[in-house]
Amino acid sequence: MFRELSNMARNMGPLMFSMLLLGAVYANPENSHGRKSFKGYQVISVQAENEMQVEYLNLLQTGPEIDFFQIPSLTQRTDILVPPTQLKEVKRSFRKMKMPFEVTNRDIEQLIERERQQMAGKSTDDIWTSYLPWEKFEVWLQDRSTSYPNMIELKSIGKSYEGKDIWQVKVAANVNDAKKPAMYIECLAHAREWITGSVCLGSIDILTSNYGQSGTQGQQATEMLNKFDWYFIPMMNPDGYNFTKDNRLWRKNRVPNAFPTCPGVDLNRNFDADWGGAGSSSNWCADTYRGGSANSENEAKAVIGAVAETGRVVSYLSIHSYSQLLLVPYAYSTVKAPDYDELKRIGDEAMLALRRVNGVTFQVGHGPEILYAASGGAFDYFKLNDVKYCYVYELRPGPGAGSNGFILSASEIDPSIRETFASFHSFAVQIPA
Repeated sequence: MFRELSNMARNMGPLMFSMLLLGAVYANPENSHGRKSFKGYQVISVQAENEMQVEYLNLLQTGPEIDFFQIPSLTQRTDILVPPTQLKEVKRSFRKMKMPFEVTNRDIEQLIERERQQMAGKSTDDIWTSYLPWEKFEVWLQDRSTSYPNMIELKSIGKSYEGKDIWQVKVAANVNDAKKPAMYIECLAHAREWITGSVCLGSIDILTSNYGQSGTQGQQATEMLNKFDWYFIPMMNPDGYNFTKDNRLWRKNRVPNAFPTCPGVDLNRNFDADWGGAGSSSNWCADTYRGGSANSENEAKAVIGAVAETGRVVSYLSIHSYSQLLLVPYAYSTVKAPDYDELKRIGDEAMLALRRVNGVTFQVGHGPEILYAASGGAFDYFKLNDVKYCYVYELRPGPGAGSNGFILSASEIDPSIRETFASFHSFAVQIPA
């Protein structure tokens, strides 16, 4: 198979061939003098229709500065960010491979700049209308903890490579009461998925502001906190998130690697759940680089330790974006979890609750069937370690035409929080304490 693909690449021209074979040696260059510009970078949405095309896309992932927003698969379109220097060759290769594609964004820098200008005109303290920078994010957590001392317990569960705190937020009806069974929610493992951090903060806001109050959210918050304690890791990857102010589409953490200009490990490939298997890479420069060993990263160690200390954790929800999906274990294997049917039934009901809020539909299913296989994920790790109800969210938007991918408008923060919170309530109602 590799020989056939290499022969195809040779026929596509020397630039493409060298890109495929030598891509792993190239760095993903960073602008050390300021913000990385994506001027002229295009997003191309491509649909693989056979296994050979999937394998070709897998080879293309090693190309310098080519950023795959999804892992290639037969089940879903793959959105690919391509630099202007390689657009001509990449498009030509897709035509030669008879692979349907369309350009969904002709200059993603314009979208990033528009986002930056919109944020500059808003209060960066308002979590419902703005994405908070790292410093404001921490201040909001500390202020919230001070405002609700009987409901919030804020705790640093570890330090990142750069020495930033990895915060855990416990929200309870009364933090001084005996522990209840725990629901665990993790956000911002991937730095560029800003909407996930907003969903964690917004959910903390709703729970604390509405507990004991009337109205729909008051009823929901009261039911949720009377039944469970809620634990949030609103920013699992503080180093990476902070770096997105300079490189908006950065995904990994910021730990140095053997290849100096390719730092970072994909935290959602680092957990000991078939570590090193499908959907992960040993290439330091790849966005899915899995790290040197299972659970090697400070962030993974911190979360594993925190969950172990929590007591009886009944559910672990890993919040990502984008594609509008809810994934049911196992993501790393074509084999489904033994209780898959039960998990899917509960997930279906939760996504029905989500859809009732704004009419947005999420597909529920087995990751390798509706998205792609991916090893080393946090939710699979905890499922394999006796946490029964484990899921991965892929939030707004959907993939393909009309999608802005990770650059989700701030106008979608509020509806995303509210619809996702409704699904959290549904899980709380369905899952036994």
